[in-house]
Amino acid sequence: MVSFMVKLPTNSHWSRWLGALGACLLVGGMVWVGTFNYSHRNYPEAVKYELHLPWTPRLMVFLGFGLLVISAARAGIAHLLQRRK
Repeated sequence: MVSFMVKLPTNSHWSRWLGALGACLLVGGMVWVGTFNYSHRNYPEAVKYELHLPWTPRLMVFLGFGLLVISAARAGIAHLLQRRK
């Protein structure tokens, strides 16, 4: 049976912190985008397309996803290197 809670061979915790920060940014950005879309749901179509979402939530989603990918790649490589030994 494969355990998914594998202790990383190094004492560096930057990968975990990066993953936590990425998850917070991703969820925060998605909530912001969802709230913006929900608050403008009853607007007429002509007005709805004139409203523009600020860049901050888009950047939060993009950076959060990127940090999660980096963290997952680091944890996956560490796991593969540990299994190789």
